Amino acid sequence: MQAYKLKNERKKAYGIDINPVMKYGLWRLSRHPNYFGDLLFWSALTYCNVICKQPYFVLGIVPYLISLVIMTMMAEHKLQREWPSNRYIEYIAYKKHTSSCMLWYYRRKEGDYHKVY
Repeated sequence: MQAYKLKNERKKAYGIDINPVMKYGLWRLSRHPNYFGDLLFWSALTYCNVICKQPYFVLGIVPYLISLVIMTMMAEHKLQREWPSNRYIEYIAYKKHTSSCMLWYYRRKEGDYHKVY
């Protein structure tokens, strides 16, 4: 992410258009990789509770999942309202090919949307 920021700062200094959407590293596979990490942690904790024959603790993940969905929707809607139109258009194209939370590879057809590598 730091390389992305530095690259955009250099482009901005030279008057070149910046990359409006982060599409490198884990962001190539997921729009919210940090949420995926949280989900993985809480799923592992839930699994441990089931293994230890404490299945009622499984209900503890339900509020987390609800808040995850709400946070994701709120964050995306807020950012889309505040972004300039060129960034929003770029984000819509990125959104079509990138999972919301899970790390997932999508096949990209040539000319489908610009290269992210």
